[in-house]
Amino acid sequence: LLMKKILLSPFSNSLPNGKPNPKSYPIDYCNELVEMLNKIYPVHHVKLSSEPSIENTVQIVDNSLRNLVELIKSKETALWISVDNFFHHLSNYAKRPGFVVFSRSNPFIFGHDKNINLIRSFKAMRPDPFGYWWNCEYLKEAFLTPSEIMQNINENRGKIWD
Repeated sequence: LLMKKILLSPFSNSLPNGKPNPKSYPIDYCNELVEMLNKIYPVHHVKLSSEPSIENTVQIVDNSLRNLVELIKSKETALWISVDNFFHHLSNYAKRPGFVVFSRSNPFIFGHDKNINLIRSFKAMRPDPFGYWWNCEYLKEAFLTPSEIMQNINENRGKIWD
């Protein structure tokens, strides 16, 4: 019997100026989303040791890219969700579609067409798509809420996840 899981990678690298990365999902939203996702399958938080931990998740910390690819491809992985960070590019390499939550970056430039690329509003995208992230303001309102993400996940059940 397979024990299904959901992979979650909600943060992007810390910025050198100490400000929050505009691509990182708000921690309060993370906790709320995990509460909803855990009703489907247990959530495994893919993270670096320098990133905050999310309550009620299994922590996958500082794992090798090879191990992450195996995890992404695993039949035990029901679905994955990430922000615009390395994880959705690695998943594209592994040929496993999932959900990518964009905020200030452009999904038409940085997204992959096999994924469900989610964005609240194109108005919140930064005007200089290739600029430094430390020059970009963090806007919580640029992110979809956990309920909106769950709606997209539920609408795509059986299409890219089971």
